[in-house]
Amino acid sequence: IYPPFRDIYYSFGNMEEKIFAILENLRSQHPLFNIVMTGHSLGAAMATMCAARYAIHFPMINVSCHVFGSPRVGGVSFHKLCSILPNLKIIRLENISDPWVFFPEGAKWSHVGHSVVLRTPSSSFVEISKRKPFQARAYKFDMYHPGKRPSWPSIGQKKKFKSAHDIITYVRAIEQFTHLGYPWIKGFCGKKGKEQ
Repeated sequence: IYPPFRDIYYSFGNMEEKIFAILENLRSQHPLFNIVMTGHSLGAAMATMCAARYAIHFPMINVSCHVFGSPRVGGVSFHKLCSILPNLKIIRLENISDPWVFFPEGAKWSHVGHSVVLRTPSSSFVEISKRKPFQARAYKFDMYHPGKRPSWPSIGQKKKFKSAHDIITYVRAIEQFTHLGYPWIKGFCGKKGKEQ
């Protein structure tokens, strides 16, 4: 785990213990339920760690983790661990213009789960509805993911950079599918970047 994320996760004292106790109480009342954890940005990193740990502790419960604008949470060993847990499914939504999804930088750090890359609008919902549909692409365990990191912003581009990472930008991108009827993904992308 990336040390700053690990330190933040454990700095909340017994937060995990409290969350697990609440979920255990719900499980005793509804024995056939599944868990869905979610978060954005740093919250996405926390949700990913919590989902993995819950899936390890409770292998009989299906755990899904749907995160938005998530940084790379851990290294190769964390990636492998998350990939072999049969009861854990992680889906990351990424704005193609969001450089934070490539943080921390370096080959040591890796994403986990599947990614859905969205080209997000920078304009209002009404303006979006007048445009032709854009594509979202899904990558299974990041295989064939283009991995193009947007450049970090200069001082004058900070507002644009912040906008690319804001949760509202992700919400607007999803609205294009839920409200405007744009076609959703039908499969994972292959070697040529097209759905298989």
